[in-house]
Amino acid sequence: MRQVALREFCACRAGDKGDISDVTIFASRPEFFAVLQAELTTERVLQFMAPIGPERIERFEVANLEAVKFVLYGALGGGGAASLRADNLGKNMGVTLLRLQVPVPDLLLPLISYPRPPDFPFRE
Repeated sequence: MRQVALREFCACRAGDKGDISDVTIFASRPEFFAVLQAELTTERVLQFMAPIGPERIERFEVANLEAVKFVLYGALGGGGAASLRADNLGKNMGVTLLRLQVPVPDLLLPLISYPRPPDFPFRE
């Protein structure tokens, strides 16, 4: 097993409505869906997103799309015009979640497509 950021083998779609953010993480290949099912628990996502401050999270598996969807309540500082945050849109929650590292079985590592963009492209 090796720890790998979700961005290495997943894509995301995210949005918002009021103070609710909706984030869906899609496996890039069917083989990775089992990793998402096992590792993307409500508790783990709530802990990872804690600095943003969601009040609660609901989790849904979307097996026909090989995806896991999360609805984060109270995650946008009041949402839209009510928020004092510099960036209060739920679209950014998906990219944030893609930074989460999860264990990936060694047998699946060769399926990850490379090269990938660097973590910090503006650092030397």
